[in-house]
Amino acid sequence: DHRRCYKYPFVACEIFTCEINHIIEMFFGEDTSLLDRLFKFLDDAPAEDVNPVLGGYFAKVVIGFLNRKPKEILTYGFEHHDQLLKLVNLISCKSLSELVSKFICIEEGTFEEDTHMEKRWELVEKVIEKTGPSGESEENLNAAYITIDLISKGGDISDGKAIMTKLTARETIDIVLQNVFSLNPTCVRSGVATLSALLNHNFINARQLKQNSDDEATTGAGEDDDE
Repeated sequence: DHRRCYKYPFVACEIFTCEINHIIEMFFGEDTSLLDRLFKFLDDAPAEDVNPVLGGYFAKVVIGFLNRKPKEILTYGFEHHDQLLKLVNLISCKSLSELVSKFICIEEGTFEEDTHMEKRWELVEKVIEKTGPSGESEENLNAAYITIDLISKGGDISDGKAIMTKLTARETIDIVLQNVFSLNPTCVRSGVATLSALLNHNFINARQLKQNSDDEATTGAGEDDDE
């Protein structure tokens, strides 16, 4: 009924995101059964027709935990990697696509380098696949949003250089170009937006490298004059 589908999930969401420490700590002890029950939403949500309201509630709760307990919830997520892969299958829902981005774009310093790197890249690969013509229009656009968000934050996230190296590799660029020249209008839009973000990223990097080179040359010339 309506209460079971909307009212109760809304109330639960508000309780879990009210930032009461005692409630939050109940999820993060040795017993992870409450987190297991929360993430069971991903098992029950149909990929082809996920309820955006319930998806929004789930995303709001998990993002709230990410803000308060980032290391703990990220560790749980990557230890249950199959659940995160299911999450990527639900990115036609905007709120859930934003949650996927949170798991990929981890702030620098949250973990030591290379921690969960391969699992994060597996998520990125699956997201890039979703930009292709086989996906639905909302899925295409949201996958492009995640990819562009990753590119824009590439230098400021954990393992950003390694992820950007993979993201600008020939295999990834080929997928983006296939989308650009696709007959699917939504696919073309997502491909063009992603390609534009990659080109802008490379332009900024090239300009920064030139500036650093010019600065070093100027410093070297100044030291020679002093001698």
